Amino acid sequence: MDRRDTSDVTTTMLLTRIERLERQNRRLKCLVLAVAASLSTVMGAMALTSRVQAQGQVVVARSFLVVDERGRVRAEWGWRRESPHDLGLYLYAADGTQRAGLSISQDYSTWDYSTLTLGRQELGQHQAFLGVFAGRTFLSLNAPDAAVYSAVDGDLPSVSISRTRVSRARLGVNESGHASLVFYDSDRNPRLGVGLYDADSPHIGFSDDQRRYRAGMWLERNGEPQMGMWNANEQQVFVAP
Repeated sequence: MDRRDTSDVTTTMLLTRIERLERQNRRLKCLVLAVAASLSTVMGAMALTSRVQAQGQVVVARSFLVVDERGRVRAEWGWRRESPHDLGLYLYAADGTQRAGLSISQDYSTWDYSTLTLGRQELGQHQAFLGVFAGRTFLSLNAPDAAVYSAVDGDLPSVSISRTRVSRARLGVNESGHASLVFYDSDRNPRLGVGLYDADSPHIGFSDDQRRYRAGMWLERNGEPQMGMWNANEQQVFVAP
C-alpha cells in the first residue's frame, strides 16, 4: 500500500468519525431541549400548584356550564343566568327548556324557598315540584289542564285538586283539628262540604254561589240526626226533627 492509499483510508475514517459525532451532537441537542421543556413544564406546574395552595385550593366562580357537541347548554350549576336570585343545579333539554332543577331561591328579597323541579319550565306543561316556601312544605303535580297540590302549612296539612288553574276540591285539616272535604264551583266558591266538626260529629253542608250557607245535615253530640235550612239572609227557616 502506498502513501496515497494510506491517506485515503485515514480520510475515510476521519469522515466517518465526524458523521458519528454530528449524529451524537444532534441527539444530545434533542435530549437537552426535551429536558429543558420538561423542566419548564414542571416549574410551571409547581408555580400553579403553589398559587392554588396559596388560595386554599378553592376555585371561585359564579356558575359552571356543561354544553353538548353543538355548544348548547345542557346543565348549569351555580347562580342562574336568567335570574340572579336562583342558586342551584339545572338540567336542560336539547331545545333549551329546563327539564329538572334543584335550587335555593330568594324572590324579591322577601321569601326564601328551595325546590326540586321535574318537567318543562313553561306553564301548561307537565311538571312536578317539591319544596319549601315561606314555611310551607308543598308537593305540586301539574298537567296542561289539571293539578294536584299538597301542602303542610304550619301544622295544617291539605290536598287540593285543580282544573284549568281553578281549585275544585280540597281535603284538609282546619285550625280546630277537624278534617273536611270541600268542593268548589268554577268561580272558586265553596258549594259542598263534608267534614267532622264539634266533638268529631259528621256534617254535610250546602252553600249558594254567594258563599252563603243554605242547608245542612249533621249528627248532634248525642248521636241524634239533624237537618236545617237557611234563607239568603242566613236566617234559619227549617229544622228537623
